[in-house]
Parts: sequence; C-alpha cells; structure tokens
Amino acid sequence: MMKLDARSWLLLLTLFLLPACSTLEPWEDVDQAAPQGAIDSSKYQVTEEEAEPEASEDKDGDQPVVLASLSLDASSAQDTDTYTGVCRKIAKLSYPTSPKSRYSSITTFLAARPSDAVMQAKNISRDHMSARVSEEQRLARIKCWILASNRPKDNDYHVIIGDHPTDPTVCMNVEVSGLANMPADAAYTTDKQAKRLAKVRTRYKNGMGTMLPGRNYKHYSPGIPVLITGGILYDSCHTPGQVGPGKWKSKLQTCWELHPVTWITFK
Repeated sequence: MMKLDARSWLLLLTLFLLPACSTLEPWEDVDQAAPQGAIDSSKYQVTEEEAEPEASEDKDGDQPVVLASLSLDASSAQDTDTYTGVCRKIAKLSYPTSPKSRYSSITTFLAARPSDAVMQAKNISRDHMSARVSEEQRLARIKCWILASNRPKDNDYHVIIGDHPTDPTVCMNVEVSGLANMPADAAYTTDKQAKRLAKVRTRYKNGMGTMLPGRNYKHYSPGIPVLITGGILYDSCHTPGQVGPGKWKSKLQTCWELHPVTWITFK
C-alpha cells in the first residue's frame, strides 16, 4: 500500500469535505443547524420606551406608491408576521447572494461604506420596485450588542445594535424582516428567500423569548451579545436619525442597515 505524507492526507480530507461545505449558503456558519432556544433573560434588565409616531415610508416623492400585489393592508396584518411596508419593498424582502464580509464592530462596517451625504445625493427611489444599488450588493456580518428592539406597523423588527453593551459610541438599526405574503409577493422575492427570512424571524423570536418587543421599544441592559448577518442596505425611506428610540437617537445617525437580517447567532 502506498504511504501518504501529512500534506497528501490533508488534501484528501479537504476533497472529501468539500461537497458538504459547498452546500452552505453564503451567509451560513457551521453552528446554524442548532435550534435557537430562549436566551437567559435573568441576565438583562428590560425597560420599555413608548415608540414615537411613525413617519410614513409608503411614498415615492410626493406621489403614493401603487402596489401591484399587496393583498393584506397594514390594519388587517397588524398582529401577524406579514410584511406590510411599501417603500423599496423588493430590496427589503430579498437579499444579495454574494459572500459576506466580516466586521469586528459597527465602526469598521461604517468606515467601509460611502458617507450618508454621498448616498443621500444618489436620490435612491422609494418606489416599491426600487432594487438594490451597487453599494448594496453584499452581505455583511457584524459583531455587536442588541440594545433595543421594537416591531413597528410594517411588522419588521427594528433591532438597535451598538458597539458596546452599556456605553456605545455608535449605534445602527438592523431589521428582522416581516414575512412575504406568498405567492402574492412573488414579484418581490423568491420562495427560497422567503423561507430563509421566515426561519430567521422564528430564530429571533425564539431567542428573545419573553424579551420580545411589541410596538414600543424594549431596552436591554447590558446589551445582548450577537453576531448578525444581513444584506447591506442604505435605507432611503428615512433620513439619518429618524429611526430608533430616544435613548439612542444621538448615536443613530446613519441610514446604513443590515436589512433584511439573514442570520443571527446569540453568543
């Protein structure tokens, strides 16, 4: 029998494992098969802050957006998981399929993005069919802490993340998407992506457990450590500083988001 040296064994092992690894989606990590149970809420002090009245995002300039296939309006879907938003709907119910970039902090993530002034000058359309622009064609994963969360009327979960569990220097909004109303929403996403977002939403809800928010913001002290992966999005549906609870507004001065979140790992 021919003897193999260590390098040859390593090559054979790599070739053996490659088919299994290649089945992973670009955002997936090795721990994603594990079900998510509720995190230990006794480690966190939870307080509530009344959400401010929501500014309408369902316009493109001064003209109402005409929705081709929204079969559930906001009132009928108010207590469901169905997404009822309109502004940039196709971008918010889908995500890039490129490999993800990893960031050790929100600061390093934002440093790699064009400034808000540059992105505002692009005048990205708010139409429901406004697709992702070139700066939004990647996934990113950020190490961070969840400081607050709520569920506004469009049924996304706003998840306010910071770069420190108690005293952040910068915060950012990421969004666990409301669910596509398939097949009516087939113009906005695919069955595969809709199922992925449903899985992520279930994972977030299971993980937050009794700390899951409603319309009002819940604050978590200290912040909940997580790794969050999602599609990079410049949310032109609002202006910098418009989204988020009053407690963190001064540190929420960007429209860059991960939207939709494609995976979350509670650490």
